[in-house]
Amino acid sequence: MTGDMLRQLQMIKLVCGENNYGNVMLVTTHWPKRTEEQKERGCPIREADLRKEFWREMIKGGSKMFRFDDEQGTARAIVRSLAGKPDITLKLQDEMAAGKLLNGTTAGSYIVDSRRDDETSLQAKLKYLEKEPQNADLREEVKRLQESIEHRKAAEARFGLASTRRQVGNVWLTS
Repeated sequence: MTGDMLRQLQMIKLVCGENNYGNVMLVTTHWPKRTEEQKERGCPIREADLRKEFWREMIKGGSKMFRFDDEQGTARAIVRSLAGKPDITLKLQDEMAAGKLLNGTTAGSYIVDSRRDDETSLQAKLKYLEKEPQNADLREEVKRLQESIEHRKAAEARFGLASTRRQVGNVWLTS
């Protein structure tokens, strides 16, 4: 999984909360029709990696894995597996109902903090790129990181997260 995918998975965990993992369906897509082709592409191995490395905590908490094969019946089965479950309150909802603004929730803080971590990483990569300007892979990585940061800043502004905290020296001030 890429950095963006790992961040998205972490967001799902923070928005839902551990108590609600049983209401999360982890669905893999783009399965070839033929079993031989699935094996050739390493699909079962990648699925096992997801189960063991990335989704283990959620599966232990009750999340179910499904393979979506672009068939209507499979889509219905996935939806049916959720249909009988009781209503839940997400962790994000609980935090906001307790009076926290979005920027004060666990998920809201994570969004801003992870973007700031990426900005720090970007600065280090830019310094290295000054020394290695011919490194095409690093140039591409820097470009993707810059685009991701700008996209996330725009989203933070839309959701009122952008100007909630600022750093003065080594101290973070919340406004």
